[in-house]
Amino acid sequence: MNGNKTNLVDALAKASGTKRLLEQRLVQLGLGILAAMQKGEMSFNDARRQFFDTENYLAVKRQRLSFDVAAFFEWGMELEDVADLAPAGLGESYWHMSQLASRVLKQPAAKRRNSA
Repeated sequence: MNGNKTNLVDALAKASGTKRLLEQRLVQLGLGILAAMQKGEMSFNDARRQFFDTENYLAVKRQRLSFDVAAFFEWGMELEDVADLAPAGLGESYWHMSQLASRVLKQPAAKRRNSA
């Protein structure tokens, strides 16, 4: 049943053109979700259901995205547990995720000058 279901990562992969652009789009979306959670505009459960879920994580692995993107999703999938078990650790989780995202966003999108 899940084999026919398209997840967000695979859908964005079809529209992105390059792996680097896909990675950047994913972390940009993820940073928006983190900001919404920090402001109380989105619950941890909603974030996990809509973005930081197993299907998207498995697609990140299947698409062979970077270590930083995979780690970003792993940290995101654990946020609800951190909030429940060790809420004082949320700040560290947010910081670590933003560092991972920053590394992805600072990488060049693609080398297209060679074809010009």
